[in-house]
Parts: sequence; C-alpha cells; structure tokens
Amino acid sequence: MILRRVLTAVAVLAIGGSTLMGAASASAAVRMPEGWTAMGATLPGAVYDMVRYRGTIYAGGAFDPGLARWDDASASWVTLGSGDARTVRVLAVGPDGTLYAGGEKPVNGISVAFVASWQGDGWKDLGVSAPGPAPGNSSVWSMAVDAKGRIFIGGMFQEIAGVKTSYAAMYDGKGWSGLPGALDAMTPVTALTTAPDGTVYIGALVTLNNGLAYAAMLKDGTWSLMSGINYDCHTLNPCMGILNMTVDAKGVLRAAGQFAIGPTVTGYATWNGSTWVAQPAGDMGIGTAIAVDDDGSVFMCLGNEPGGARWMVARMGDPVTALGAPGFGNGVYALVVHGGIAYAAFSTTKPGDSTAPWQVASYAIP
Repeated sequence: MILRRVLTAVAVLAIGGSTLMGAASASAAVRMPEGWTAMGATLPGAVYDMVRYRGTIYAGGAFDPGLARWDDASASWVTLGSGDARTVRVLAVGPDGTLYAGGEKPVNGISVAFVASWQGDGWKDLGVSAPGPAPGNSSVWSMAVDAKGRIFIGGMFQEIAGVKTSYAAMYDGKGWSGLPGALDAMTPVTALTTAPDGTVYIGALVTLNNGLAYAAMLKDGTWSLMSGINYDCHTLNPCMGILNMTVDAKGVLRAAGQFAIGPTVTGYATWNGSTWVAQPAGDMGIGTAIAVDDDGSVFMCLGNEPGGARWMVARMGDPVTALGAPGFGNGVYALVVHGGIAYAAFSTTKPGDSTAPWQVASYAIP
C-alpha cells in the first residue's frame, strides 16, 4: 500500500507541472472511511475520473489545469499542463498507450467540449465543439477507445470539430463523425465502453427503428437496443441513468448508475445477453463508478441518494462488502483498482461540490 508521508505545506516547481504538497494535518481533517490512507495533499477541486497510466495513477477533474499524476518518489500530486485550464471529466488509455481526456475548456470566455491526447508536456486537441445553445452546457462526459484505436465520446454537445452530431461521436484517427447507422441518442450519453471483440455500448435514451431504450450496443456494424432498464425512480424522476459501464475479463457488461429494473431502483446491473438484471447493491441506490481488479473482483462507489449522507466503496457480491467503515458523509465518484489496491477520490464536503478540495486515498484490499 502507498504509505502516507508527512509533507511541508509548500509548493515547488517540477518538470512538466507543479507539485502539490500539504501538511499531515490538512489530510487528517478530511473525512474518509476507516482503513483508507490519504495520498498526499488534497486536490483543489472535484476529481471526476482516474486511470492507471505508465505505472501510476492519473486524476482528472475540476481543478487548474485539470490533470494530475501521483509521484511515488515525493508522495505528492504533480499537476500537468499548467497555463491551459481545462475541466477533465473522463480519461481513457488507447491500445497504443496514448492517454486521452475529455471535458470542457474555455474558448473566448465560453465553455466548450474538448477531446485531447496528453503529449507529456501539453495537450493536443483532437476535437473542440462550437458553443452550445447555453454557455457552459457543452462538455464530454463519457469516452471509450476500442482495440482499433477509435475514440467514442458522449456528453452534452451538438457538434464536434465542425461535424454536426447529437450527444455522441466517433474519431477514427483521421476525423470525426456521428455514430454509424440508424441509432439516434435523444439524451446526453452518460456512459460508454467497448469490449475486446469490438462491441460498443452506450448509456442514454436512444431510438432505433421506432423503438426506445436506455442503452444500446453496436456489434458487427449493427445496432441493437438493450431493454430492461427504465428511468422511473418514483420519488426522483427521472433517474440519473447509467453513469458508468465496463466489460470484465469474462465479457460480462456491468453498469453503475441510478435506474429502475422493474419495481427496483438500483445502482448496479449486468447484461445477460437479452435483458438487464439488477444485482445486489446493499441498500444503496446509486453507483457512481465501477472497476474490476486483475482477479476479476468487481468494486463500486455507492451512495444512498443524491446529496445523501451515506457513501462507500465496496466489493460487489452477495453480500456487498464495504472497504473500510461505510456511512461517511462525502461523495466518491472516481475509482481505480489494481494489484489488490483500491484508489478512490473523496469529496471533502457535500457530494457534488466541485469547488472544494478532494482527497485521493488508497486501500489495501484483504
């Protein structure tokens, strides 16, 4: 497990960015579940996504300049891309080892959606949207890269790099296009993933041949609707929907979010090839992130309600097993599990506050 070190509250220059350090007391004030170890100082804004890249953890979020990497040698976070302010909402690593990011950035004072590759010392934009109908409403929320290196993105945008599209697009290395075929996304695409066989899965309200569903798959060039999920959350309508999807080593598609399957509102479901099946999630109705360890174990960030007081990271199964004591009162939205260690980002105040510091921490899984 990565050990916590006592650091002096100073900032120093580092190659490619700046190093964030904080005294032990700053991290100790952060409310986290028992058993979790703070990784350096807090990051100054929300952490929306994390990936393991080049042997370490990279975090993207609502802090200037939007990307940071963990440095084991100094036990601190190094922010990357100084001077190029971006909000990074999603990260993905391509089959060639390229790190990609999506989110929003300011252009002439207006927030626009972007997709970019990290070059080690700066960003290379692959696509930037035109301003949306309302400033600040244009952003990339989801991303997946398939085995061919094609980038699929979803979010709140109607255009990317001059190509008209509706909430989803594809980049083939040469240019952008809308999703192939007759599928049409009616709402922002909040989740995307790809399988080793090339299948693409998306989470959104979609239409195909006069049918409606809240998810769809593209396999061998043909779209199919994925039925079984609805967005009727009874006391909260509509549900937040599918927020995250992943395909495990056995080819099982797993979805996290907030949705209903029959009368059950849940945060976790799997696809059995013909319909969605609700899986045990304790008494938690929201899943914000999902990750699979090397041994195939599934882990999730779970909450009981939007803005609620109970959140946890857990190993999924029957029963659901919390990592550390559950019930802490902060949001947790980003999760990476590798080599028996879980890495998660915890809000230091109420869930959803993107301006307050967030703490990344690690947990040695028994």
